[in-house]
Amino acid sequence: MGRPAPRIEVRDIVAGVILDPNGMHLLEVAVPSAIVSMRFRPDQVIQLEAAIAQYKAETVRADGGRDFQQRRFIPLETKR
Repeated sequence: MGRPAPRIEVRDIVAGVILDPNGMHLLEVAVPSAIVSMRFRPDQVIQLEAAIAQYKAETVRADGGRDFQQRRFIPLETKR
């Protein structure tokens, strides 16, 4: 563990919700490049907070809605 991990400038965040019928929903956050370590600017933290709020809303909606049998991907809005 001699060298620190490379750092990548993060320009855009891509996020989505993976809804699972068993209730184990996932928030997927990625950057359109190889990720080892990420640094987020304050405006990106706001984007992530918005994605998390949308994630929570989607999971509550899914848990209280119709039953579903297949996993679904729902993209989240993360534009500034």
